[in-house]
Amino acid sequence: MVELQRALASRIRRPFAFMARSTVWSLMPNVLCTPICPIATALSQLEDMTLEMTGQSAVYFHDKIAYDYHYNGFADDLSEGERLAGVMGGKPVLMLANHGVVVTGKTVASAYYRLY
Repeated sequence: MVELQRALASRIRRPFAFMARSTVWSLMPNVLCTPICPIATALSQLEDMTLEMTGQSAVYFHDKIAYDYHYNGFADDLSEGERLAGVMGGKPVLMLANHGVVVTGKTVASAYYRLY
């Protein structure tokens, strides 16, 4: 699997994104989709990007969001994907400091629902 990931990364326009996501996909078997929302980048820029559960509709996200305050933006190695999967700890949403949010799902529809 590692050789396949490296071979594919060498042919992809944005290998940084692929290196991290492909490792997350392999370490989290129920994850098949990881879209990114540019709008969430603003939230990730805050000193404390923790999202407060302030309304009834937020209950859906209770204990489903992981936070990575140490993300540095470079995912040029499979170990960064392993680290991100570890930070996620099985949670479907990951806020990355100064980057944005990674939302996972078994399908594109489920990831999109979590994202918006």
